[in-house]
Amino acid sequence: MLVHLSLRSAHELQLSVRLILTLINCILQKIIALQVLLISSLWILLFTLGIVVSV
Repeated sequence: MLVHLSLRSAHELQLSVRLILTLINCILQKIIALQVLLISSLWILLFTLGIVVSV
């Protein structure tokens, strides 16, 4: 009985940890996507300003 409860608790803990890691992974992916978007926007802005200044 005790072994069954500890296995169940370990399984629930594993599921909780997996959920937390999945959420962290999702948040990190969103942050990386936002960084890529910001860097791309910055390069487009700098490129546009370079064309305007050179004309």
